[in-house]
Formats: sequence, structure tokens, C-alpha cells
Amino acid sequence: MKRILLLTFAIAAVSGAQAVPIFSDGFESGDFSNWTGTVSPSEPEKPFIQNSVVHTGNFAASVPGANTGGVATVLDRQYVSFAPIAATDDINLTFWMKLDAASGNHRHYMELRSYANDVFGGSLDQIIAVGAFNSTTNSIDGNGVVTTSTNTSKWQVRVGLSGYANNGWFVLDQAANRTTDWTRFELKVTTSGINVYVDGVLGNASAYNRGNSTTWTADSLVMGSGLTSASINANFDDINLEAVPEPATMVALGFGAAALMRKRSKK
Repeated sequence: MKRILLLTFAIAAVSGAQAVPIFSDGFESGDFSNWTGTVSPSEPEKPFIQNSVVHTGNFAASVPGANTGGVATVLDRQYVSFAPIAATDDINLTFWMKLDAASGNHRHYMELRSYANDVFGGSLDQIIAVGAFNSTTNSIDGNGVVTTSTNTSKWQVRVGLSGYANNGWFVLDQAANRTTDWTRFELKVTTSGINVYVDGVLGNASAYNRGNSTTWTADSLVMGSGLTSASINANFDDINLEAVPEPATMVALGFGAAALMRKRSKK
């Protein structure tokens, strides 16, 4: 009977695994105090907080879509750095975005990045981006066959990971077209694949390989593309990033706790 109870406890420890919060912001502070900083803060095209276009609450963030500062096509981006997420952990990122215009020549997205020094800036190692892109994208079917086209009416995902054969921008052709409504994005990264959900619908036909899962560790979240978006602004709200410990770790923790209970019961 005791063995059954101990096994039940171990299984419960595994099934009760909780996601670890990494970062979240609904911008209700009315500022970017939760973020590490802004890229090129001296330029006028900085992300800003506003209260006229919001998903929930009283505030949301907006990213401008035109360059008027005269520095090439660079737009400012908001970023936050955090302790690297373990390469074996699952990653869940959700956010809401609303474009000023649906289809067209613009790019706005949220990015998970990995840097050589584990903080934003310096040598960029790997990247995953989700949102709208305005140039050539790929489409990959369930058999891994890739075709290339330009589709500015759909949402896109960018995969830039070492160990992945087909890095680049991919169209989320299984999801609905872009709209000017608030749209919910969910990026789920596991050691075996990458899936993007748009308003609850899986946008990619097949899971993209995570690449070399033994080295990929996200350490930065970036809001904004950093490139001109044809005077079309984007609004962001209710961002949430969390990591889920690998199942093997939770199993070890569960059975370790069970072993401890058994040892105590013998005293």
C-alpha cells in the first residue's frame, strides 16, 4: 500500500509541474519600467505607451511604423533581458498584437533571441520571431517540402536556429489572414519542435525543428522589428513568457521526493 502511495505521489509531482514565469507585461504601469531598455532611445520612433488602443486594462504599447529620424530605416525596439532559459525546457510565449492596417508592406513582430553573452546586444546567436513580414517567405508542408513566395496577407514566423536546415521566414498559411483586430499569438517551443498558434489555430502545417536543442537558450525578448513598416503602427498588449521544466527533471524530482518520504516512514 505504501509503495502505491509513494508512486502516486511521484506521478502527482510530475503531473503538477508548474510553468516558471520569465516575463509578463500588460503595461498597466503606464510605462516601460518592466523592460531593460530601448534600442537607439535618442531617435523619435520609439515605442510608446498609450491608452486609446488597448486589449485589456487601461494601457497598451505601440510601435511606430515609419522612420523620420534620418538614420537609414532603423526604428526603435523595446527589449528585456533575462537569465537564459534552459535548453531542455519548453518555452511558452503569448502576446496580443493589433495592426493599424492588415495586409501590406510592413513588418511588426515579437522576437525571442539568444546572444553569445546572454544579454541583448553583441553577437546574436539564434532567433525566433512571430508577426507580420513584408518580403519573401517560405511555406513548408507536412513532408518538409519548402516552397517560396511573398504573402503579405498572412502572418509569418522566422526560424533562425543552428542545426535547422531551413532557416528563414515561413508563412503561417494554416491560420486566418491578418486583420486589424486584436490577434492572440502563442509560440510553443519544445525540444522537438516549434509551433505557432494564431487565435488558437495552429498556423504551421508541421512543427519546425528546434535545431540544436542542447545549446539553444533564449535570453532576450524584443518587441518591434527595428525596420521601417510603411507608416503602419502596431499595438502590443498582455505579453507573457514562461518556461516549463523538462519532464525528465520533474520525474526525478517526483521520485526523489517519494524516496525521501519512504526513508522518513522507516524511522
